[in-house]
Amino acid sequence: MIASLQNLSLMAHAEPGLQLLIDTAATLRGAPGFVSQERDIVGGLLLEDELPVTMAQTALADSLARIDQLDQIDLQARDAAKAAGAGLTELLGLPEPVRNAAFEALDTQAWKFAGIGVRRLPMDLGGSAHVELLRINPGASVPRHDHAGDEVTLVLTGAFHDGRHHFGTGEISIAGEGIVHQPVADAGEVCYALAVSFGDLRFQGALGVLQRALRLN
Repeated sequence: MIASLQNLSLMAHAEPGLQLLIDTAATLRGAPGFVSQERDIVGGLLLEDELPVTMAQTALADSLARIDQLDQIDLQARDAAKAAGAGLTELLGLPEPVRNAAFEALDTQAWKFAGIGVRRLPMDLGGSAHVELLRINPGASVPRHDHAGDEVTLVLTGAFHDGRHHFGTGEISIAGEGIVHQPVADAGEVCYALAVSFGDLRFQGALGVLQRALRLN
């Protein structure tokens, strides 16, 4: 089993799915903001060394007009997203790394049924891990299962409880072989999660019987 997040980071060099999970977690926790702040500081220092340049009389008016134009484009984009449906709006609200990966996946396939109130979007990123985006309605649950290998899950929005622990936005669940759990989304908010698993999930109950029957045929 993956013993620590440090090991997770080391494994990510060979596993695109884990790298996506780590990049997304960093975005959720604000790490890219620190990078941007450092770039702003460097940019400010460089500007201090520049010689002053005389601006045109219409420079301010031109700049304000361009800002108004950008605001209008942004408003049109938001209106288009709402018109396309709540699902698209939800995806647009996800952290950039996983949002981009989700849109790439949707170019070739649709969301798949994964239980009442649960949908999954597989992502083919290469590597040996199985990667998918989960959407769980408030109060809905992923079918009860254990694992043939490690499963790493990052909560993107909302929260869930799997019978062992509670995981909120930005938190990571690591479940290994032999651990049986059933993630149930908290009430009030749709739970999106990015799951990276090594080996098959083994479902319990009637779904498990069906899964085993399908493998025998």
